[in-house]
Amino acid sequence: QFMDRSAAQKAWDEKMRLRGKITDKDREWQRKKEDEKRQKALRHLHTYAKSLTGSDGMHHPIIKVKSEMPPEELQPKEEKISKKQQEILDKNNAKKEEEKQAADAKQEKEWDKSVEALSQ
Repeated sequence: QFMDRSAAQKAWDEKMRLRGKITDKDREWQRKKEDEKRQKALRHLHTYAKSLTGSDGMHHPIIKVKSEMPPEELQPKEEKISKKQQEILDKNNAKKEEEKQAADAKQEKEWDKSVEALSQ
């Protein structure tokens, strides 16, 4: 497979054809320019591949899911919790709920005071 030559490459070929002879210095310059172009293409390809796999803060990773997998396997499995652990969790949740209600009651009292002061 070959890519079409760019306008700059065609202009270079035309210039060399009109000159008649091509020196080693000309060939070296042309080889250097082709290497630079190849290096830029590889750098671009590397950056593109890195964005797809490593993400590096560019976007969330792309995750492909096989369609043959049943939906149950895609869902995270719940861990089994012993009765003792469940009691502790329930106790902590109840404590947090009480603290939240106490804070709400305190905030409501402060608001009532400020509303009464404004109404007088």
